[in-house]
Amino acid sequence: GVTEVTLTGYLRIGGKVTVIALIGISIELRMELSYITTGDFGKVKGKASLEVKVKVVFFSIGVTITVERQFAATNNDPTFLDAMGHPYNDPVLLEDVDPWEQYCIAYSE
Repeated sequence: GVTEVTLTGYLRIGGKVTVIALIGISIELRMELSYITTGDFGKVKGKASLEVKVKVVFFSIGVTITVERQFAATNNDPTFLDAMGHPYNDPVLLEDVDPWEQYCIAYSE
């Protein structure tokens, strides 16, 4: 069978303010980002929601807005190594250059 693996990270921020015990406003922001793999394919899925509540004396109203987006890899997408390029002979330096090695050296210092 095909194994599915999901890795999710999230952030939750909230706040509340009350004025003279008559008016209260609370806000909460929740965001999550997931990476899901199924066999050889992976996709990234993000979800964010914002909740606002207002309370005036004995009356309360709240609204929540939610947004979701996702994108997925396909068979035709290049791998990271493909995007780096293959080793080649530099005509100016007259030597072989390995883009992957150059990338690693650039981030090792």
